[in-house]
Amino acid sequence: MRFQSGLFAAALLAAAAAAPSAHAGSWKFELTNKTKEAITEFRTKEDGQWSNNWLSEAVKAGDVFEMDFGTAEGDCVVRTQVIFADKSYFDYDVDYCKVNKLDVYNNEIKLR
Repeated sequence: MRFQSGLFAAALLAAAAAAPSAHAGSWKFELTNKTKEAITEFRTKEDGQWSNNWLSEAVKAGDVFEMDFGTAEGDCVVRTQVIFADKSYFDYDVDYCKVNKLDVYNNEIKLR
């Protein structure tokens, strides 16, 4: 019985070590507004449809917003749309598997 308990405990430890952490399982990054206009919407495209707005509030010029998609599942490169307070917008392909910091400019997004 003691041997079987030891094997069970070892199996539990191995499973826990193999499980990804919560942080490793989601796309988290800082979005920095490098424009003079507030960003009011940030959307991603999946299956031909734009998502709901990922922003809970407008990101003013020069501000940083902590983004968390809550998952890292799906394609790394995702079409992303940025809409500004003046209703201008653009969309851009972003590789979320490589992003730690994302800078939004007037017509492009740069990863840091």
